[in-house]
Amino acid sequence: MGALFCVIGLTIFVFSVARPWLQSQQMLGWDEYPAQVLIAWLETSRAQEGGGSQVYQVQAEYRYSVAGVAYTGTRVGLHGGSDNMGDWHHVTLQRLQDALLRQRDITVLVNPDDPSDSVLFPQLRWGLIALTGGLSVVFTAVGLLVLRYRR
Repeated sequence: MGALFCVIGLTIFVFSVARPWLQSQQMLGWDEYPAQVLIAWLETSRAQEGGGSQVYQVQAEYRYSVAGVAYTGTRVGLHGGSDNMGDWHHVTLQRLQDALLRQRDITVLVNPDDPSDSVLFPQLRWGLIALTGGLSVVFTAVGLLVLRYRR
């Protein structure tokens, strides 16, 4: 049982803390291009079946060109999935809808090694990092305690 808690804790850490941080570091070398927002919306759902808290995920499609080749991107932020941490999804949706309404370009970061790989807002969401990092520490610590004091 202790090993299971350790595995869960380490998995949370890898996918929710280490992976986004490493991706953000890689994206520092990505190129900036203007992009046109084609559509933006907010998906709303329940966190758990049957009545959990409401969670959000901003979605968008945008178009950009690299070396005369047009691409369509859908990756909005660095962190994937739905959540209700702060107002990031709502603020980001407002920025995207403003650009769409005013027909203004936004900046997209594009992977120079694969121009089809892009992201609009690559910033780490520190509140989300703190929450998931804390969860990973708790699960791992409980697992280690169970392993240590198991009889």
